[in-house]
Amino acid sequence: MNVHKIEVVLTEDETLMLRGLPFHVGDAVEVIILETNTPQQQAAPKPQLDTNTLSFAQRTAIVL
Repeated sequence: MNVHKIEVVLTEDETLMLRGLPFHVGDAVEVIILETNTPQQQAAPKPQLDTNTLSFAQRTAIVL
């Protein structure tokens, strides 16, 4: 199986248009769509963790 990677940015909700593919009428293809991080997504601030939250290990520790 040959793999062809093309990255596109959607310009319309729920619509993906691919042009210039190296395939011809009658070719069978399999399409797998992976979401990648765009610069906007990478720049988004990460939510801060609640400092009052205990880790699983801290919550399950048994004191004798």
